[in-house]
Amino acid sequence: LGVLKGTALRAFCERVASIVGYPVEHLSELALERRRPGASYTVREDRKLGPLNPRGVEDGRGRTIMTVYAYLDDVEEESGGALYFPRARPAAVSVRPAKGLAAIFYSALEDGKLDRSAAHGDGPLKHGAEAWVLVLRVFDRPRPLARRVILPLLLWPMFRGAPPKALALASHRFFARAVGDASADQVIDVALYAVAALAFAPLAYLAYLAFKAYEKSKLPPKRVVSAPAATKKGKKKSS
Repeated sequence: LGVLKGTALRAFCERVASIVGYPVEHLSELALERRRPGASYTVREDRKLGPLNPRGVEDGRGRTIMTVYAYLDDVEEESGGALYFPRARPAAVSVRPAKGLAAIFYSALEDGKLDRSAAHGDGPLKHGAEAWVLVLRVFDRPRPLARRVILPLLLWPMFRGAPPKALALASHRFFARAVGDASADQVIDVALYAVAALAFAPLAYLAYLAFKAYEKSKLPPKRVVSAPAATKKGKKKSS
């Protein structure tokens, strides 16, 4: 994500949290998306419903209630690429990408149900135009520690911290089939803690061995004291 690392990334997330009115723990990982010419226009919803996921749970028992698109490029009106809400009421709405603009919209109604009017898509871009977008989701409850800390650490070598959306949904479907939708997320959290324990146990053991070796190196050398030979002979005569 370029310069958005460390302090800058935390400041960005805190700024978003102050705007949407939810703590940072309710935010998803930050994703960077590239809009290119030739991409197909599709209307999508930010919460997936299905037989194995009727509540639309996406991450740690949380559901998406708001979505944030922060644009990093200016796109001319004639170049297309507008964010489009065809089902908005009373009429369709479009938002033209502009550098520094953040489009924030609700994905859920007040009762938590999916808001079908929030379905949206990106208009096609003309040749030579492109747009980079930062995407954040706001969940209705804090994300568990296993999802916010342990999962990014485990996936960092492969995905730089955040799993692909397809992988996240596939894992949820797998556990939903095994233990049911109601218990799937709890089981996923337990599995993450177990994998973390197995992954970090060897490191903890090596650290313990290194600490013991360091302590041993600080101890003074042992002195071996032996009795003089004359004294030993004298003791034998007296006996």
